[in-house]
Amino acid sequence: MHRRAATRLRCRCASRPSRTWKRHPGGSTPMSQPCSTFLRLYIATQKFKEASVLLMEALHIREKTLGLDHPAVAATLNNLAVLFGKRGKFKEALPLCKRALTIREKVLGSDHPDVAKQLNNLALLCQNQGKYNEVEAYYERALHIYQKCLGPDDPNVAKTLNN
Repeated sequence: MHRRAATRLRCRCASRPSRTWKRHPGGSTPMSQPCSTFLRLYIATQKFKEASVLLMEALHIREKTLGLDHPAVAATLNNLAVLFGKRGKFKEALPLCKRALTIREKVLGSDHPDVAKQLNNLALLCQNQGKYNEVEAYYERALHIYQKCLGPDDPNVAKTLNN
């Protein structure tokens, strides 16, 4: 039963028309919500392999329907990188996270808060690999963006300082 439900959900996610993304170019799409719910279930039950398969399928669909430089592609790349990080696969996660950063910088600009969030994720991956020079540079850049865009008292500034 579980596998059939997963297949139906993937088919539903894949078969929705791409016009739904055009209405929501920067964030979550109606199409992504059921997939995200299913993904959270996999992660909560520590079925990381199944979650990574679902994310890889989502990435393929989004790249094909939206193009390689769409914010939804960056979000999926980031989610996949985080998942690999949870599994201790930091070397596999790093290029995905860097690609997500490149897309976000290109689409949103280099001083956008979503770029800072991606920089924080990249810093955490580098920290887990002992790449401390890169960690410091990523955190400093994220901190600068948050302070500039959101102000010095924003919770994201405090979170980045705490890292």
